[in-house]
Amino acid sequence: MVSQKTNAEWFSMIQECRSSGLTDKDWCREHGVSVNSFYYNVKKLKKLAFAIPVPNRRQSNSNKQEIVPLLVDEGEKAIPGWLKSSHPVPVPSLSFVIESNGISITCPDGISASTLCSVVHALRSEC
Repeated sequence: MVSQKTNAEWFSMIQECRSSGLTDKDWCREHGVSVNSFYYNVKKLKKLAFAIPVPNRRQSNSNKQEIVPLLVDEGEKAIPGWLKSSHPVPVPSLSFVIESNGISITCPDGISASTLCSVVHALRSEC
């Protein structure tokens, strides 16, 4: 015969789970608690105005996958591997650099004349 836990017992278990540093799923697995029963009681206690702590959202170490950028050499430019796809993303080539009083501004190909004039004007007035 399975004993029924009281609201106070469930509240205590939920507090223990949420303060453990584990995800709800991992804590339930380690303590032999049904995840469905756990969440049913979280919902039930919230309706009864219990102050339920927020869940820990970190992923368990067993499911964690590290993302490492991969650089692919494409002529003169190194492009991150994740940018290489069936839908290539254009990488702008840099056409010139403006340097003045220790300030360096790199201007890409296709910069508009009005933008370039604004940059030069701002450099003249600030430098």
